[in-house]
Amino acid sequence: MKAFFLKILLIAILAWGMQYVSVWFAGPLMALGVNLFWKGSSTQGFFTGFLGLGLLWFALSLYADLSTGGLLTGKMGLILFKSDSSAIVILITSLIGAIAGGLCGWLGAMARKLKN
Repeated sequence: MKAFFLKILLIAILAWGMQYVSVWFAGPLMALGVNLFWKGSSTQGFFTGFLGLGLLWFALSLYADLSTGGLLTGKMGLILFKSDSSAIVILITSLIGAIAGGLCGWLGAMARKLKN
């Protein structure tokens, strides 16, 4: 259980650092890399990537919403969903990040099994 939470934390920290110096999909690649080099099941790989990146993108989008007073996410909600609710934009952003992280984490865990 401790390794599960450490993997989530490591994925979130590495993804946070890499997304500022690289492209957006560096975060999911960090989930892939952590699960490739850290032993675990494919289910654990999916959920560590899902939670690590999903929580990170939730925190980053919530920070962007709070720092702009909801202006940015409100306008994005109008453009994308025809609703000025910033909660929808934050949740959809988090879900996209979580799914990308989960799939890459699962891929890393499965690739580790191929390697052995």
